[in-house]
Amino acid sequence: MAESPYRKEPLKIPKDATKADLESVLSNLVETGAVAAEKVNGLLDQMRSETHVRLKAASEVELSVEQAELLENLEVQYPAMKSTLERYEISAKGMPTWEQIKKGLTSEVLDKALKLAEPTLLLVPPTTRKSKVEAIDKHKVKGQTHDTYTYELNDNDLWNGGKSKTENKWKVSIVEGVQDIEQDEEIYDGKRTNYEMSKAWVKKYEDQGLEAMEGADAYLTLMMKGLAEGKPIDKNFFTVLNGKNLTKSSLVALGYWRDLQVNLRYAFPAETNLYLRLRGSVGVDVAQA
Repeated sequence: MAESPYRKEPLKIPKDATKADLESVLSNLVETGAVAAEKVNGLLDQMRSETHVRLKAASEVELSVEQAELLENLEVQYPAMKSTLERYEISAKGMPTWEQIKKGLTSEVLDKALKLAEPTLLLVPPTTRKSKVEAIDKHKVKGQTHDTYTYELNDNDLWNGGKSKTENKWKVSIVEGVQDIEQDEEIYDGKRTNYEMSKAWVKKYEDQGLEAMEGADAYLTLMMKGLAEGKPIDKNFFTVLNGKNLTKSSLVALGYWRDLQVNLRYAFPAETNLYLRLRGSVGVDVAQA
């Protein structure tokens, strides 16, 4: 078969051609008018755009559809969380940016968070428990007619997971933000004590690769978010806040909303309470700025 006179010779780029060589050839083609500069610039812009899309797709290729949807939802929650803190006049100084947080939202973290009931982004400021309570009482919402009830708020064993000091830094996590945690019939049987049930809840979460949310700081921050959105948490039940370090002889730290106020109270470990619950949590490692 005769070769077509219109057949063009394919472009051959030598393997040893350098970037400088290619730039020189391209500049020469433009300068001699063989190729229009506008066309070259357009092609380069297109290449950069396509490369950006490919890189973005590659960075997200490890995420499942569910994980990607959760990531998008958490990004929407970030400004809402910031607005909550602003409502309660809590300083955002040092608050991690979304980009910092996003780096810690790996596929593993997102996979764990999908096991939570209403995964909620929680940014806990490094302010004191007392100042958080004062902020809640100063900026009451509709229907909140009483100041927060607190029992021995300075007791670190009760309200700080047994740790003597609170770390002076922002903490980021994804927690169960649902108003009320559903009962687990395998944990509550009417016979187990508050201590036994608390430990069973902790183990349940650990078996799923999760942690039990603990401490008044995280709880009060989550309560602020709920109050600001008109959905205070634990309207019908209560959350144990010291499940991990709870002993058979120590008081059970409780948080809930009742009687038109926020409550931080206690229960006895040897009693049995139908309303006892714990909330799951996933910690997020935040990259430093």
